[in-house]
Amino acid sequence: MTRRTFVNLSLTTAATSPAFSAGEDEKPHSASSAPVNLAACWDLLGKYSEDGSSKKRQFAAAAISLIAEHHKRALGMAAAILTSDKDAEVRTFMAASLGEDKVRAAIPSLRRALDDSAAAVVFAAAKALWDMNDFSGSVVFREVLLGERKEGTSLINGALAEARHKLHNPKGLAMMGVKEAVGAFFGPGAMAISFAQEEFKDKGAPSRAFSASALASEHSRASREALEAGLQDSSPLVRATCCKSLALRRVRGALPFIEPLVEDKDSVVQCMAAAAIIRLRR
Repeated sequence: MTRRTFVNLSLTTAATSPAFSAGEDEKPHSASSAPVNLAACWDLLGKYSEDGSSKKRQFAAAAISLIAEHHKRALGMAAAILTSDKDAEVRTFMAASLGEDKVRAAIPSLRRALDDSAAAVVFAAAKALWDMNDFSGSVVFREVLLGERKEGTSLINGALAEARHKLHNPKGLAMMGVKEAVGAFFGPGAMAISFAQEEFKDKGAPSRAFSASALASEHSRASREALEAGLQDSSPLVRATCCKSLALRRVRGALPFIEPLVEDKDSVVQCMAAAAIIRLRR
């Protein structure tokens, strides 16, 4: 039986499979090598959070957000990215990721980000705060609505202009769908456009990643097995999403399958695997 067939069968039987409570330490299906050192996981996240590539810093930001609520060290790393990264796109990504993951411990940092010089960062921070029922950034929405915030207006107009351009570009139209699916993993305001473009060659990757994200809240054995199988998916986006979903489900029995991915060939998978390990060993 192929891996893809196994995943399809697992998803088909999910509704009738016995449920597992979140955090249950089920017995793993195979033996693992020696456990990954937690210090190595932290070092990996620190390395990528300071990498010269803005894309890799975004991957680190998404992973750090997964553990920032319960780890002061990760919260400090998130605050540093949000306030000090030289690239506004990375700061925007960090703000949106914190909002998507509902990291309430990051609210003070998000409030400070409302004074960022980049409109996109301000808007993402306001949205993240709003999603956590903190209305500190409501003035941003009022100013944008009334046309009093020129930067916000430019941001919206720029997005509309880009959308109009893509309506006349078939590949651009398809990419809009890819970005929407990627947003389910990274958060509405934190779409990794460059990563989505790389994934365009695998047209099924965004839908598989979305499915992996959805299964984070469904605790049957079949869903767990599908997520574990997804750790071997050909797409790094899917592998990373499966890491995150298994961590959110607190499936400690999945550690033997996640731990090898800290040496994955793709940095996005390495980062999310490291964060998942830290979260699962908490």
